[in-house]
Amino acid sequence: MNIFRTLNAFLEDESAIKTILTRMDFENGKGNAFYYLIYDGNTVSFPTPSSTPVLLSTPNVRGNLEFADLYTLQIIDLEVGDEQ
Repeated sequence: MNIFRTLNAFLEDESAIKTILTRMDFENGKGNAFYYLIYDGNTVSFPTPSSTPVLLSTPNVRGNLEFADLYTLQIIDLEVGDEQ
């Protein structure tokens, strides 16, 4: 359950106007999520959880893409596992 709590903390990015989860894997106490965050304009922040996660987590930003001069799409690959 702690893996899902940690993933959820990262997915609830308060700076983003939308989160789109496209893939989530879970096996042997470790998880991986691939998701997109949509920001208003170019005010993009590094993905951090709204609360302190209970598990070691490594967010890896794969890229940022500006579109329509209104929004920025950020692509994140998040690995979660190993208790702190």
